[in-house]
Amino acid sequence: MRTDVDLRHHGDAEVAPGLVDLAVNVRPGTPPAWLTELLRESVADLAAYPDASRARKAVARRHGRSPDEALPTAGAAEAFVLLARVLAPRRAVVVHPQFTEPEAALRAAGHEVTRVILDEDFRLGAVPEDADLVMIGNPTNPTSVLHPAETIAGLARPGRTLVVDEAFMDCAPGEPESLASGRLARASTGTPGEPERLAAARASGTVTGTPGCDRIPGLIVIRSLTKTWGLAGLRVGYVLGEPEMIARLAEAQPLWSVSVPALVAMEACVGARALAEAEEWARGLAVERERLTRALRGLGAYVVPGARASFLCVRIPGGRGVRALLRERGYAVRRGDTFPGLGPDWLRVAVRDATTNDAFLAALRSTSFGHRSLPEGEPMDLIAETVAAIRPLDEAAMKAAREHQDRLTKPRGALGVLEDLSVRLAGIARDCPPPLPEPAAVAVFAADHGVHAQGVTPWPQEVTAQMVQNFLAGGAVVNAFARQVGAGVSVIDVGVKADLPPAPGLVRRKVAPGTADMTQGPAMTPEQVRRAVETGIEVARELVAAGNRCLLAGDMGIANTTASAALIAAFTGREVESVTGYGTGIDEATHARKIEVVRAALTRARDELGGAEDPLAVLAQVGGLEHAAISGFLLGAAAERVPVVLDGVIAGAAALVAAAIAPAARDHWVAGHRSAEPGHTAALRYLELDPLVDLELRLGEGTGALLALPLVCGAVRVLHEVATFDAAGVSDKA
Repeated sequence: MRTDVDLRHHGDAEVAPGLVDLAVNVRPGTPPAWLTELLRESVADLAAYPDASRARKAVARRHGRSPDEALPTAGAAEAFVLLARVLAPRRAVVVHPQFTEPEAALRAAGHEVTRVILDEDFRLGAVPEDADLVMIGNPTNPTSVLHPAETIAGLARPGRTLVVDEAFMDCAPGEPESLASGRLARASTGTPGEPERLAAARASGTVTGTPGCDRIPGLIVIRSLTKTWGLAGLRVGYVLGEPEMIARLAEAQPLWSVSVPALVAMEACVGARALAEAEEWARGLAVERERLTRALRGLGAYVVPGARASFLCVRIPGGRGVRALLRERGYAVRRGDTFPGLGPDWLRVAVRDATTNDAFLAALRSTSFGHRSLPEGEPMDLIAETVAAIRPLDEAAMKAAREHQDRLTKPRGALGVLEDLSVRLAGIARDCPPPLPEPAAVAVFAADHGVHAQGVTPWPQEVTAQMVQNFLAGGAVVNAFARQVGAGVSVIDVGVKADLPPAPGLVRRKVAPGTADMTQGPAMTPEQVRRAVETGIEVARELVAAGNRCLLAGDMGIANTTASAALIAAFTGREVESVTGYGTGIDEATHARKIEVVRAALTRARDELGGAEDPLAVLAQVGGLEHAAISGFLLGAAAERVPVVLDGVIAGAAALVAAAIAPAARDHWVAGHRSAEPGHTAALRYLELDPLVDLELRLGEGTGALLALPLVCGAVRVLHEVATFDAAGVSDKA
């Protein structure tokens, strides 16, 4: 077997005595004690030949399938070998970069292999139409990219075998994109229609079943339990597929290839206890993975965005030399150039605990890599890297969405702005139809303001901390609205004056205990602004990594409408009087005072800025810590291609800052509503964003965005579930 890369090179070859192992993706500290005890007990049964029936039933039950649709294997590697023996593809396609064993097994069996190399962001594209075997990983090893289930299922064709390697799917909390059930689950059943491509596929036999839960013939899913449960030396995996295919694989499988201990472990690791433990681990992994990602990016490394597995794919200039230097310092990382599509600058780094990750980062810094710069000579930073990842909307996906809207069983344009919204959401996702914007999460950024001392509101400053506690207790309007639409609520302390104790739902990222009085000097230092913006980027990434498909921007901070008015006047050029509202319901005298305070702050700021137009500098002069964080939040979501529903005037002011930093990000935001605050209208007009609703709200918290969320969901659901004229047998107009 000769190829241009060593397909048999695996991470264990990087490991040696005395090296900290960041090359192999087995979860540290495994197997757990309870599993070790079961394995120890299984030794008593080694005299008997293995009987896979119990494990087979347990695996089937785990995925809602019948036992004849499951086959235990000696790890995923045996599954690939069995497929190579059983199948006789005319054109086998392996999507790369991915785990090399599928291609190695095919070539060893004498099959020719066509490689499809993913584009620079490693998102799935087209494969040759004549391929009758397609193999792909999800999440993909080594990129850690998790492809949408609908995108994977879209590769199915009549007469094609579609093999999905889900060895790392349990790294994603809730396994949102798994196809292990054999069906493409959709969020609604009993609907009168469905997407044309699914209807046509059902007519041609590509998918079968009733609308709402589509069977995918030809689908084979391979799962491995070795990485999560520390069973690499035991080899534990299984195959899921149609009964006929499973029977063929079983016939080709050597007798008793899966040992008694492996079968015992398999049954245990698909049980309720293990699934709960794996889910808890996956959630913790997501947090530590994001922290390591931030640190690596801060050093100037390129980390493939949207990582969802237990490792990161990292590109470092001079990566081969850096890997050697890391070995000298006691760390083994996986070389990337044995994965087709990656070069010598690529490394795969396993995500470990915080202590191990920090020690690794220190070792990486000691290689002098931490002092590297971008080719242009500018130091790499999180904000610059995030802005660089933001792309214009995908024109092909938008065109497909427009054409699909025109074929649906309704008059063209009958859904008004929702049709335009669905087209834009397709452009954000670069796919038609785009993923349903659910689950959704609202991030409430909380901070205090030094300008409160100027008497711009009758509310005492301690109300900020008190309302945060109310959010955490579930007693605020944002909580009620979030429960109504099934959204999660996270409260991020970026600048509350009071010290808040740890609590579920509270993310403590305090940059400073509030801002300074913007009438007396800059509200924030340049360093505080950057840290707050970076915090918002990090929160967006963490929420996306947790599986959220839509984000909502909320806020809490007494006197924050005063800072918002200053920002809006600064960025739009509007007169202070026209953008300064009554906030929480102040009287006329306080309103007049508020206008004078905003004017004074802007006059001082303009003198200090001296005509400079750096949006971060303007933000530092008259903004708030929550404005800075929301600006980063909007940029981070745009870089992840996830839409954000904006709330009121605080989010609108923050959006002006973010749009000044990265104009292309604006297309990724949806104006949920129009606030009663006049500054919000000015901000939306400047951003050229049309609000979905106008309910004269002036509460903040994310409440208006939550009320608009069902409209956003509805815009996408139309593309997924409404029948076309052809599919429904309805005549179009002449």
